[in-house]
Amino acid sequence: MSSHNNSMETDQHKLRKWIGVASFLIGSVLLLLCIGYFSLSNFSRSQLIRLEYQISETRIDNPTNTGISPEYWTNPRWADTAYIQANPNLGIMRGFVPIDPDTLPKSIGSAPIPTKLSIPSIGLNSQIKELEVVNINDANAWETPKHIAGHIPTTSRPGERGILYLFGHLHSPVKGEGSVFRDLIKIPELLENGREIHVLVENQHKVSFLYEINNSKVIHEDSFTLEKSDDSMLTLVACVPKYVYDHRLMVSGKLIAIKQ
Repeated sequence: MSSHNNSMETDQHKLRKWIGVASFLIGSVLLLLCIGYFSLSNFSRSQLIRLEYQISETRIDNPTNTGISPEYWTNPRWADTAYIQANPNLGIMRGFVPIDPDTLPKSIGSAPIPTKLSIPSIGLNSQIKELEVVNINDANAWETPKHIAGHIPTTSRPGERGILYLFGHLHSPVKGEGSVFRDLIKIPELLENGREIHVLVENQHKVSFLYEINNSKVIHEDSFTLEKSDDSMLTLVACVPKYVYDHRLMVSGKLIAIKQ
């Protein structure tokens, strides 16, 4: 009996030893994962400055880096066939006419809702959904768009004064809600390299609105608010950086033309 008890005690001692070793290894792995995540988070946040860019007034008034003949500079977008042939990437402008700011509706919500979004320079094409209010942890919040862009319905619609806010996922590895704005982070570098970035938004009546992007900025999620403007503007919003998502990338531009 004594020998049997000693054997059981030995087995229990070995079991406790292996449990201790396993717990130590699991704890070490979790610690390394935490250290790795925080290191990645800090590095990712340090790179956010690269996502900010503002087109200078000098560049807007003097487009010397576009390769366009000076004969078009006084009216660069509306030289029709000659301008488009000289700049095939801008064929997207065919059929558009410049807006008259004085004719834009001042009230928000009276124009038709947006239904389609296109950014040719980064190959983005998406449907647009009107977002609804949902209850999250006993608090109301706007739902997150799944695989498409989402419009905050309390913000401006295409062709109205104010800011049209469209939201989309950069990545959604946990919820699997798509990555419609995955290439939005390319726009700041394109702007810095002198590229003109145009965004097309179509409404439910098949009227197209052409916006020209002029800036991008990054703010912390706690500082994000829906801004107002007397102009007709567009702001695209995505959560950054990847795997952290505690900041908001905001890519903005101004309405320049409409195609009926």
